[in-house]
Amino acid sequence: MRNSGALNLFVHASILTFFIVGCDKESSNGPCETVICLNGGECLHGTCICEDGFTGESCETALSPEDILITEIKIPHYPIFSGDAGWDSTLAVPGCWPDLAVGLQLPWGEYVQSSVYPNASGEQVVFSELNFPYLDNHLHLGDSILIDLWEIDGIDSSEVASPPQLLAALRLSTEDFIMADSLNLWPESIEFTADSLNVEMVIRFNYNF
Repeated sequence: MRNSGALNLFVHASILTFFIVGCDKESSNGPCETVICLNGGECLHGTCICEDGFTGESCETALSPEDILITEIKIPHYPIFSGDAGWDSTLAVPGCWPDLAVGLQLPWGEYVQSSVYPNASGEQVVFSELNFPYLDNHLHLGDSILIDLWEIDGIDSSEVASPPQLLAALRLSTEDFIMADSLNLWPESIEFTADSLNVEMVIRFNYNF
């Protein structure tokens, strides 16, 4: 009986040693020892788990996004006066400052415009889902869009109603910035400066792969 007990103890000790050695993360024969994962990928049980936007055995291949979403349009700079006069010369400050709106001409022909940002005083104007519910646009690689900025009159009863005035327009193809720069395949934002009226836009994007 003593020999049987010693034998059982030896077997249990051997099994425990096997599991300890076999599960050793630093073991020289671990499945990830020779695996190299690129572009931020991580090895798990000998297989590269890739970050969004990459595929392949070593995460070496960049993917084209399935959806490209405009999430925000910022206007850091725009003219608060029309030449030497206010945009509505019959009103004093702040009523004479511009009332701004942005619009999108989408690839399938639909045109959508934001709510109007009234009496912009020169500080940065931001159009997001709060004042421009355009997030469900689902652009794709190769699509072309038109983004424009307007000054809108007649917002309140004291303004003289007149046709909207175009301040800037940007024709943009997603091929111009998606996967065009190997160091910045899917830029979070792009900047645009209009030659006329010194208008600047910053357009922010999100991607689904």
